[in-house]
Amino acid sequence: MRNERTDQAINIIKANFTTYFAISLMLLLFILFFQPFSPDGLMFKHFEDKVLFMSGFGVIVFILLFARQIVPSNLNTYEGDQSQENVSIAYLTDFILATAITLGFVFYLRYVGHIDISFFIVVKIAIMAIIVPAARNVHQKISYLQKHNQQLNGRIVLLEKKLSQFAETYTDAPVELHSEYSADIFRVQANQIIYVSSADNYVEVGYLQENQFKKHLIRNTLKKIEEQLNTFPGFIRTHRTSIVNMQYVENLNSKNNKYWLSLTASAQTIPVARQYLMVVKELL
Repeated sequence: MRNERTDQAINIIKANFTTYFAISLMLLLFILFFQPFSPDGLMFKHFEDKVLFMSGFGVIVFILLFARQIVPSNLNTYEGDQSQENVSIAYLTDFILATAITLGFVFYLRYVGHIDISFFIVVKIAIMAIIVPAARNVHQKISYLQKHNQQLNGRIVLLEKKLSQFAETYTDAPVELHSEYSADIFRVQANQIIYVSSADNYVEVGYLQENQFKKHLIRNTLKKIEEQLNTFPGFIRTHRTSIVNMQYVENLNSKNNKYWLSLTASAQTIPVARQYLMVVKELL
């Protein structure tokens, strides 16, 4: 029966095989076409022998990348753990990876390719070796950002769903608009209210009842009615004299620096003061 560490190693191989193979292949192709290790290039009688020899560099990189990956989880900072200690350890591990690739290439060239190793060749190998952990970290960062973006999108969808449920719950709920002396109570569903506007010592409530536009007067101030409607989404103040339910707004109109809203369920127009104009535009 496989232990937990073996299962973890297998999962790592499955998750990173394509990425590490691509990095190894890109480096292999670079070495194959540019032959940077000797001025005259590596000489082989047959092209197949050259490809076989060059493949060894890709194998070295591929193996060492997985050796870098199969380390304690606290060394892998791309999952979002960006503490100073773990970042330092990750940099150290990448340095060890680049050093291991450099040494691996040097020994492979010297003892398999029988090439004299000069300081200039070692420098070129070291530069290529540094590119490997850099490419790995770029890919891991992109993968983390994509995963994080998917999580955020999922949260947005969930929040939108909850907001929709919240809106449906409250807009379908009945609201009681009280008169100044509580003697008159006007009961109506929140989603049936189209607008509320002040009318001297009264407020006028425009609403729908059985798809018919109607009005109701309540003796109260617009400010107090606004306080009663605050718990219901969609109602906004547009003017010192008006509150409107945004679900019934059709268009924002303007003429001679004056603004008003036209409604879908009524011929009534709702004035918009400049101080509320930006909020109205954002909600349309």
